[in-house]
Amino acid sequence: VWTNNTVSWVSYEDWIASAGNVDINELRGRDCYLGADLSSVSDLSAICAIFPQEDGAYKIIWKYYLPEDGIDAKATKDRVPYRQWANEGYITLTPGKSIDYDFIENDILNYWAKEYNVIEMAEDPYNATQLTNHLISQGIKCVDMRQGFLSMSPPTKALQRAILEGEFEHGNNPVTNWMINNCEVVTDPAGNVKLDKAARVKRRKIDGIIAAIMAFSRIDANPTDAPSVYESRGIITI
Repeated sequence: VWTNNTVSWVSYEDWIASAGNVDINELRGRDCYLGADLSSVSDLSAICAIFPQEDGAYKIIWKYYLPEDGIDAKATKDRVPYRQWANEGYITLTPGKSIDYDFIENDILNYWAKEYNVIEMAEDPYNATQLTNHLISQGIKCVDMRQGFLSMSPPTKALQRAILEGEFEHGNNPVTNWMINNCEVVTDPAGNVKLDKAARVKRRKIDGIIAAIMAFSRIDANPTDAPSVYESRGIITI
């Protein structure tokens, strides 16, 4: 039974309160920003897509990838129902024992980029250099985002505010719901923050949350023109 961390990023109650409704059919063809947190060997990899809405809120969808060989052993080790989540469509199983970057690259090109209008994708170059070079050659704009305090702190704080204000509509993905309780905040001497897995439990995963923070960073980097207050309120004469 998972319990909330002593030092959590957001409470599970606030997270669930922001869930909203997410219909992937309504999001087809719409602008989105991707964040990709790719594992190095055999763990979960995550891609998160964030769709800015006209009312200032966001709709979010995830895809998780996990090597099929050894999935039941991983489920026992991590104490979560990976096989059930895969059967329900929340996790995509890739062939073999290690993460298949070619499979994920093909999925980005033939699912994400065809179903949605991908503006940019943020990725950590540590595990994804070859993959992103291939995507760039196919017209996908990729932006390197390392996992240090300076790059992660602003979108981590901005995403936290969006969740607390009920503007981050994530649709209750069960894999991500599990991960939200695994997040702990670490702070540097300058007050910058980033998320880390609960240090006392190595099996906990936060890949989907990191991917969401990465995607959110690209929205902050590409601000849209907000409507003038006078369009809705009118002019106040003193």
